Amino acid sequence: MNAKRNAENLASRSKDEIQTKLEHYAAQGYRLASTTSTMSDSALYVHLFFEKDQ
Repeated sequence: MNAKRNAENLASRSKDEIQTKLEHYAAQGYRLASTTSTMSDSALYVHLFFEKDQ
């Protein structure tokens, strides 16, 4: 249960940084295509995949 709570806290703290990335790429014409996340020890890695029409 503690690991789940830690992951939730990490995700919550990362929310502003993720939103900044979303806005940055959206301004350049990209859209979010998919996401994944991986937890390793005490780190949470969030992967954002963007795509853009050419």
